[in-house]
Amino acid sequence: MKYSNIEYSIVWFIISIVLCTIKLDNSMFWVHSILVVANIYSYYRCIRIWVAKGCSYLSLYTFFVLYMCASNLGQSIVSLISSSINDLSIYEQFNMDEIVAALKFQLLCVAGFGLGTSIWINRNSIVNKNILILNYQQIDPISFGQQTILKVLFILSVVLVSTDALSYLTMRQSMGYMDAYTERQLDGIPIYMQFANWLIILLGFYFAFTKRYTKFINGIFITLILIFLVCGNRSLTIRYLAFLMVLNPIAYPKYFEKKYLILWSVLGLFFISLLSVISAARNDVGTALQYASGQQTVGDMLMSSLSEMGGSVNTLIYTMDAINKGFHHHLTELYFAITAFSTSQLCYIFGIGDEFLPLGEWVGEYAGIQGYGLGYSCIAEWFMNYGWLGCIFAIFYGYFITMAECVSYRKIANGNYIESVVLLTFLCSQIFYARSSMFNSLIDVRFGFWLIVIYKIIHHKR
Repeated sequence: MKYSNIEYSIVWFIISIVLCTIKLDNSMFWVHSILVVANIYSYYRCIRIWVAKGCSYLSLYTFFVLYMCASNLGQSIVSLISSSINDLSIYEQFNMDEIVAALKFQLLCVAGFGLGTSIWINRNSIVNKNILILNYQQIDPISFGQQTILKVLFILSVVLVSTDALSYLTMRQSMGYMDAYTERQLDGIPIYMQFANWLIILLGFYFAFTKRYTKFINGIFITLILIFLVCGNRSLTIRYLAFLMVLNPIAYPKYFEKKYLILWSVLGLFFISLLSVISAARNDVGTALQYASGQQTVGDMLMSSLSEMGGSVNTLIYTMDAINKGFHHHLTELYFAITAFSTSQLCYIFGIGDEFLPLGEWVGEYAGIQGYGLGYSCIAEWFMNYGWLGCIFAIFYGYFITMAECVSYRKIANGNYIESVVLLTFLCSQIFYARSSMFNSLIDVRFGFWLIVIYKIIHHKR
């Protein structure tokens, strides 16, 4: 008898629950190793479910899953395959019981995430991203005047983001990352820059999908990636890389055929290894490229990247420790959902005004770390909000992320670029949710929400 992906996902979710509830000696390293392998398999299952019905390996979904894996499981993976990396903070700061508890919760969440993916995929037809090539056509659903306004807005967003990037680069030449980060945090991110960071991706997608300025747009984003990589800004580097990963296979399909698979795999591993450069750029006033040239091999840099990125699991361990000691759960995601689409005053009307918690700053203070801190992670936030039931929320989130990307491709194939680019822009932003809080990674999503509302109103009147 042949079982469907959803049936396998349900079985694996149940097995994960059993693994996390049976009584074992958590202080034993072999228990830790079993849970690490189970987590790796769970992440693999998410991607396997995604591609089983024709979805592309090169997608925002797989990017998010792999980034979540590296950010929350990286150090545990390194602990199994390499003994030359000493910078494994979780094994220096926490006992094995705490690490195993975090691995158990992570396993439940990832298994739930995969279950949510399988539920949507098994109930809906899939538009393979490769099929978009056949439907990639020049459709202008808006007037010439509106096109002109969009061009002006795109140029303005490019100027603002480029100016900010160059200003940041200049600042980093004279001060370390911590000082630069602190200064920018004190000044705050102006609302117009939040809008510009969102708009440059949105309009970049729109013009590229309507066959305009694709090479120019690629050049802009590659340049921005290099600048922010050297500066040590991981969030914008990942966001812009995600943009290029969606755009180019559709715009230049011949370069993404199977015969180029090995080439892109090698380049992908090389880029991941370069992420350790970001850590070096943060910790040293010298340039990140000088650090990269001092590493022995790409393999060393890859292990260093996994080790540094995998530090996000620290936030989960600290969060679990705080909750276990009596710190009350905060509904930060509900607070975000209300404030992102309306006003914070509604939170006080509904009695949840005190639910806001700047998670990155809070966990840094709880851990006694000064400076730019530990960041945060989606898995830690699920525990902060729902405790062990966070794995149930992971099912809904996996379902939603899968639906958003598949629906966006379907809308592109149908020539509906407005809604599709809003969804894709959201998905590019949410990738950093793997190692940040929902509020910090998705705050600019409100611009897309109101754009869709306005578009629907105008379209309905017509």
